[in-house]
Amino acid sequence: MIASNKIAIRIGLITSAAIILSWIASQLTIYKYFKTEYYVALVAVVFLGVGIFLSNKKTATNQTYTDDLLADLTQKELLI
Repeated sequence: MIASNKIAIRIGLITSAAIILSWIASQLTIYKYFKTEYYVALVAVVFLGVGIFLSNKKTATNQTYTDDLLADLTQKELLI
C-alpha cells in the first residue's frame, strides 16, 4: 500500500510540474519572449525525462545469456 502511494505521489508531482512548465512556456510564447520551436523542444525533453524517470531499470539486469549463442539462431540465420 505504501509503495503505491509513493508511485501515485511521484506521478502527481511529475504531472503538476509538466502542467506548470507548459503554462509558463505558453505564456512566454504568447508574449513573444519564447519561440514556438523552443517550446516544442522543451516539451520533447520533458517527456523524454519523464520516460527515463519512470522506466523500470530492473528489466535490463534480469536478462539471462546462454553460453552457446549459435543455439539461439534460426536456420535462415545460420545459412547467412
